[in-house]
Amino acid sequence: MNLEGSLIFLVRDGSVFLGRKMRGVGEGFWNGFGGKMEKGETIEAAAVRELKEEIGIDVMPGDLMNAGIVDFHNTKTDAETVSFQAHIYILEKWQGEPRESDEMKTLTWFSMNDLPRRELRTADREWMPVIFQGHIIHGDITYAPDKVALVGDAKIDIVGRWKNSKF
Repeated sequence: MNLEGSLIFLVRDGSVFLGRKMRGVGEGFWNGFGGKMEKGETIEAAAVRELKEEIGIDVMPGDLMNAGIVDFHNTKTDAETVSFQAHIYILEKWQGEPRESDEMKTLTWFSMNDLPRRELRTADREWMPVIFQGHIIHGDITYAPDKVALVGDAKIDIVGRWKNSKF
């Protein structure tokens, strides 16, 4: 099964806004915001919708800055693999105050230089700091059935710098 969606990080003054995921893949870990595209949606429309649903903010699609694509492969216990292509965005402008939802709790600002590494998913510890240094990445990551251990090494390639990067 192949899915596609977005993962968005709100940034401001050298800090990144994360939430603790309450369900699904990554449950219990700090993460950005986003999710799967719905039928007929563009990736940008999905990102805008997910931000509204998860933390209640309004976003203009043109304010989403491309920070790359990461292909996540989650191996199931029956050896089937569910793949999710996450389009990664950085967001510096939005309307409204972020608020918790059933899916994302404990919303917190962290210094980009002092992420809660032990409370990030295994591969996120490797690629998140790279994008917060202003790089655009392509990643390919496979998780074991426990959704924590990696199968092989995380492959992360730097392919550029984000447009209008302040880093």
